Amino acid sequence: MYQGEELIALRDGRVEKRTTYRATDNQEAMVERVVYHLQSLQLDEFDSTHPATGEEVALRRNGETLDISYVERRGSEPQRRKDLRWGSEMRHGKTLHHIIVRDWDTLVAGHSVSFDLLVPSKFTSYRFQVIHRAGRDGLEIFRLEPQSWLVRQFVKPMDFYYDRRQRAVKYVGPSTVGYYNDPDRQVEIQFSY
Repeated sequence: MYQGEELIALRDGRVEKRTTYRATDNQEAMVERVVYHLQSLQLDEFDSTHPATGEEVALRRNGETLDISYVERRGSEPQRRKDLRWGSEMRHGKTLHHIIVRDWDTLVAGHSVSFDLLVPSKFTSYRFQVIHRAGRDGLEIFRLEPQSWLVRQFVKPMDFYYDRRQRAVKYVGPSTVGYYNDPDRQVEIQFSY
């Protein structure tokens, strides 16, 4: 079991999030930091570390180019680097909450919202969509899934549960937190405010 804490600051139209996940022994399992523009959802910076495994990801946007640095795990091949052209529809996973809230009415009306989801460890992006699955028990359920049939064979859908005040209350899907032995495990995360 893991606990997470996310600190969010809004400065000059930019969102900065710092998320720390801890195991039950209070050891850090993963630390993430992201900075992006609230209106355009354009990424400026992202850093992620898994202290137990040594995995590290660093992204920096330089104009229309995204500089990516990736280390899979401690003791593996040296750091890999690549530049990726930042597309106008490219998004980072940490912006998903703002995508859902921004497009709430469109999604609840039955329309999907598509974008290119950045996958830093693969040095690319894949086309994903958010759809509204259902509304029940005072919650709205939104699903994030790949648009490509082929990618869907390898990537499980992710469900996000929101209350009527547009606050995330639960997530069900895959997680990279503490994935030491099972990178495909499914989790349920409850959010509290």
